[in-house]
Amino acid sequence: MKLLIPRRGTWFIVCLVFLFYGCQNQSESNQKDYPFYHSGFTEGTSFHIKVSQLPETLEIDGLKKDIDKLLNRIDHQMSTYIDDSELSLINKNISSDWLPISQGLYEVIKEAQDISHLSNGAFDITVGPLVNLWGFGPAPDRATPPS
Repeated sequence: MKLLIPRRGTWFIVCLVFLFYGCQNQSESNQKDYPFYHSGFTEGTSFHIKVSQLPETLEIDGLKKDIDKLLNRIDHQMSTYIDDSELSLINKNISSDWLPISQGLYEVIKEAQDISHLSNGAFDITVGPLVNLWGFGPAPDRATPPS
Protein backbone atom coordinates (compact mmCIF):
# COMPACT_ATOMS: atom_id res chain seq x y z
CA MET A 1 0.00 0.00 0.00
CA LYS A 2 1.32 3.38 -1.00
CA LEU A 3 1.27 6.16 1.58
CA LEU A 4 0.29 9.45 0.00
CA ILE A 5 1.11 12.71 1.71
CA PRO A 6 -0.19 15.87 0.08
CA ARG A 7 2.45 18.38 -1.00
CA ARG A 8 1.32 20.84 1.60
CA GLY A 9 1.74 18.17 4.27
CA THR A 10 5.25 17.38 3.02
CA TRP A 11 6.29 21.00 3.30
CA PHE A 12 4.76 21.17 6.76
CA ILE A 13 6.81 18.17 7.90
CA VAL A 14 9.99 19.59 6.36
CA CYS A 15 9.39 22.91 8.13
CA LEU A 16 8.81 21.14 11.44
CA VAL A 17 12.08 19.22 11.08
CA PHE A 18 14.00 22.44 10.40
CA LEU A 19 12.22 24.20 13.26
CA PHE A 20 13.09 21.49 15.79
CA TYR A 21 16.65 21.17 14.52
CA GLY A 22 17.16 24.94 14.62
CA CYS A 23 15.81 25.17 18.17
CA GLN A 24 18.15 22.52 19.57
CA ASN A 25 20.59 23.66 22.21
CA GLN A 26 23.94 23.54 20.46
CA SER A 27 25.96 24.91 23.38
CA GLU A 28 27.07 21.52 24.71
CA SER A 29 28.52 20.39 21.38
CA ASN A 30 30.05 23.83 20.81
CA GLN A 31 31.73 23.70 24.19
CA LYS A 32 33.27 20.32 23.36
CA ASP A 33 34.38 21.34 19.86
CA TYR A 34 36.28 24.47 20.91
CA PRO A 35 38.73 25.10 23.75
CA PHE A 36 36.94 28.43 24.24
CA TYR A 37 33.24 28.98 23.69
CA HIS A 38 31.23 31.80 25.21
CA SER A 39 27.73 33.05 24.46
CA GLY A 40 25.25 35.48 25.89
CA PHE A 41 22.95 38.39 25.16
CA THR A 42 23.74 42.06 24.62
CA GLU A 43 22.33 45.00 22.65
CA GLY A 44 19.08 43.13 22.06
CA THR A 45 20.71 40.14 20.37
CA SER A 46 22.80 37.08 21.13
CA PHE A 47 26.51 36.53 20.65
CA HIS A 48 28.61 33.39 20.27
CA ILE A 49 32.40 33.45 20.50
CA LYS A 50 34.33 30.36 19.40
CA VAL A 51 38.12 30.16 19.50
CA SER A 52 39.90 27.12 18.11
CA GLN A 53 43.34 27.76 19.69
CA LEU A 54 44.23 29.52 22.90
CA PRO A 55 47.54 30.19 24.62
CA GLU A 56 48.06 27.63 27.38
CA THR A 57 48.54 30.38 29.96
CA LEU A 58 45.19 32.04 29.28
CA GLU A 59 42.62 31.78 32.07
CA ILE A 60 39.30 30.98 30.38
CA ASP A 61 37.06 32.14 33.24
CA GLY A 62 38.90 35.46 33.37
CA LEU A 63 38.49 35.88 29.61
CA LYS A 64 34.74 35.27 29.84
CA LYS A 65 34.43 37.83 32.63
CA ASP A 66 36.46 40.37 30.63
CA ILE A 67 34.27 39.84 27.55
CA ASP A 68 31.09 40.25 29.59
CA LYS A 69 32.47 43.37 31.29
CA LEU A 70 33.43 44.93 27.92
CA LEU A 71 30.06 44.18 26.30
CA ASN A 72 28.24 45.49 29.38
CA ARG A 73 30.27 48.72 29.27
CA ILE A 74 29.50 49.20 25.55
CA ASP A 75 25.82 48.49 26.22
CA HIS A 76 25.71 51.15 28.95
CA GLN A 77 27.44 53.64 26.68
CA MET A 78 25.60 53.16 23.40
CA SER A 79 22.26 51.44 23.99
CA THR A 80 19.07 53.20 22.97
CA TYR A 81 17.10 50.70 25.08
CA ILE A 82 18.76 51.53 28.42
CA ASP A 83 17.23 54.73 29.79
CA ASP A 84 20.39 55.93 31.52
CA SER A 85 22.96 54.91 28.89
CA GLU A 86 25.22 57.72 27.67
CA LEU A 87 23.53 57.74 24.27
CA SER A 88 20.03 57.83 25.80
CA LEU A 89 21.04 60.74 28.02
CA ILE A 90 22.35 62.63 24.97
CA ASN A 91 19.12 61.94 23.08
CA LYS A 92 17.00 63.11 26.04
CA ASN A 93 19.03 66.29 26.62
CA ILE A 94 17.01 69.35 25.60
CA SER A 95 19.57 71.93 26.68
CA SER A 96 22.51 73.17 24.66
CA ASP A 97 24.90 72.36 27.51
CA TRP A 98 27.82 70.04 26.88
CA LEU A 99 27.56 66.53 28.28
CA PRO A 100 30.55 64.40 29.27
CA ILE A 101 30.82 61.18 27.24
CA SER A 102 33.21 58.25 27.17
CA GLN A 103 36.01 57.96 24.65
CA GLY A 104 34.29 54.94 23.08
CA LEU A 105 31.04 56.79 22.41
CA TYR A 106 32.97 59.80 21.12
CA GLU A 107 34.83 57.60 18.61
CA VAL A 108 31.60 55.99 17.36
CA ILE A 109 29.90 59.39 16.92
CA LYS A 110 32.98 60.82 15.19
CA GLU A 111 33.18 57.85 12.80
CA ALA A 112 29.45 58.14 12.06
CA GLN A 113 29.87 61.82 11.21
CA ASP A 114 32.83 61.00 8.95
CA ILE A 115 30.82 58.33 7.12
CA SER A 116 27.88 60.73 6.79
CA HIS A 117 30.20 63.32 5.24
CA LEU A 118 31.81 60.78 2.87
CA SER A 119 28.39 59.49 1.77
CA ASN A 120 27.00 63.00 1.22
CA GLY A 121 24.46 62.42 3.97
CA ALA A 122 23.23 59.00 2.78
CA PHE A 123 24.31 57.64 6.17
CA ASP A 124 22.51 59.67 8.82
CA ILE A 125 23.28 59.19 12.51
CA THR A 126 20.14 61.19 13.38
CA VAL A 127 17.82 58.56 11.90
CA GLY A 128 16.53 57.58 15.39
CA PRO A 129 13.26 59.54 15.24
CA LEU A 130 12.44 57.89 11.90
CA VAL A 131 13.28 54.45 13.27
CA ASN A 132 10.96 55.08 16.22
CA LEU A 133 8.25 56.42 13.92
CA TRP A 134 8.17 53.12 12.03
CA GLY A 135 8.22 51.08 15.26
CA PHE A 136 11.74 49.62 15.05
CA GLY A 137 13.27 51.58 17.93
CA PRO A 138 12.82 51.65 21.68
CA ALA A 139 9.72 53.89 21.50
CA PRO A 140 6.42 52.02 21.97
CA ASP A 141 4.85 50.56 18.83
CA ARG A 142 2.33 52.74 17.04
CA ALA A 143 -1.26 51.58 16.65
CA THR A 144 -1.30 52.77 13.04
CA PRO A 145 1.50 53.13 10.49
CA PRO A 146 2.82 56.65 9.89
CA SER A 147 1.47 58.44 6.85
